[in-house]
Amino acid sequence: MDTSSSAASPLSTIIKMDEMPYLVMENIFSHLSLTDKFQCIEVSENLRNFSKNVLKRQAILDLCRGKLDELYRCPDPNHRPTLYDRLSCDIAFGDPPESGLYVAQMCPNASVLHIDSISQVSHEYEPLEALISNLDSLVCVHLPYFGIQEYAVEVITTIMCHHSKSLRHLLVKDELDEQMLETIAKTFENLEFLALHHPTTQREGYQNWPEELGPKFSGLHIDTNFNDSLAQRILKSLIARPSIGLINEIVLTTTTSTIFERICQHMSGLQKMVIYSDKFNFPENHNLVNLRALRLSTNTDEDDSRPLLLFLARIHDLRHLVLENFELTPYFLKNLPSAVPNLRKLSLFDAFRQRPISLTGDDIIHLQKLKFLETINLEFDSIEINPFQLSKVIEGWPDTLQWAKISPFHNLKIDHEHQKLVSILENMSKRKNYLDDLIQGTFCKGNKRIDFNLKGRQIEIKNANCPSTENISNNNILSL
Repeated sequence: MDTSSSAASPLSTIIKMDEMPYLVMENIFSHLSLTDKFQCIEVSENLRNFSKNVLKRQAILDLCRGKLDELYRCPDPNHRPTLYDRLSCDIAFGDPPESGLYVAQMCPNASVLHIDSISQVSHEYEPLEALISNLDSLVCVHLPYFGIQEYAVEVITTIMCHHSKSLRHLLVKDELDEQMLETIAKTFENLEFLALHHPTTQREGYQNWPEELGPKFSGLHIDTNFNDSLAQRILKSLIARPSIGLINEIVLTTTTSTIFERICQHMSGLQKMVIYSDKFNFPENHNLVNLRALRLSTNTDEDDSRPLLLFLARIHDLRHLVLENFELTPYFLKNLPSAVPNLRKLSLFDAFRQRPISLTGDDIIHLQKLKFLETINLEFDSIEINPFQLSKVIEGWPDTLQWAKISPFHNLKIDHEHQKLVSILENMSKRKNYLDDLIQGTFCKGNKRIDFNLKGRQIEIKNANCPSTENISNNNILSL
């Protein structure tokens, strides 16, 4: 038999990676991390040239050893890195200072720099400075915690020297004094957003530094560590700014309700607000009618249901609400949908409380009147759900829902007589004891397929038709 004319082996038709069509290569590289793209430079000359062309378009450099702080993330969604933007610190900080210069030369158009931590500061400080100095135009910088204030000041000074006009967003994890903050406010004339992880050191004569922030400034995140005198100084200067109406985002820690009340009276332009306070006195009238996202955290034992509902009802179009450690009552859950009918995301957390009377499945069902709800996360000390309520809790949500988590629940017993429940939860065990194992199933609602699982006395519901469901996490729900 003549084998010379036989069909070629499939292996003989394999195309080398650096000989593939350009669009195919683009598609492959779109699935590679930034570290992988750098490593491709060493493979071959053709792949080196292609990799360099791709890296020139890289907009975000994420030098991340861990997970970014969700609360203090950049307000611009386009500046938030993905896994494809992550660059190994071994490449960025390998051989000082050449490694930082090398990264800047390969990615000259990168405008967003996120660094979550620096180890061996003396070794990595030089390449970081070289990287910052040689990038063309930085717009957003998240600095790591240096642990030594002088290092943080020197790096910020480097940014000032090279990116004073382009920088819009700056996050600093080290403690800075008010004199340095005034320098930042005066130098970065186009600064829009400033986040400070640590309380600032007060300096006489510099307490009015917020007044020096440019006319485009609109967002401040600052952890005052519940230092009320510091919070008062900052708030007083913010309110004194001629462009106070442009401030649309604030994150603040305090121990007094007075500061919260001043915000309610004077900062009418706020669209996003996060306040950590020992106590809230919700004013009957307030000017925060433009809020789109609100997160309040407290540790009070008082029932604030009625004043809180009145406070929320005055907001015209609240879309995202997070409440932590409030005494949330059945009355509050029943009336919340009428107070904030346009809510998209909801997170209620009071798992540390010991309730005299548990919430019930019927209390949770009231929240299904939120007809535009997309995500909901409920973490209470206990929720009493019986099998009759469970079917409604799982299938009664609006079609807009993508993800829900409810935990923990108790008193859920499975009985052979509950045929409706059994038909909905096809894979559910029918044992007559409490649920301890993973139980999952699927049911259809209109044109949508809903997946659910019960594990560790938690209910999780996902819209199986939503392609982004896998990216929805508890952290994303809790952050605004």
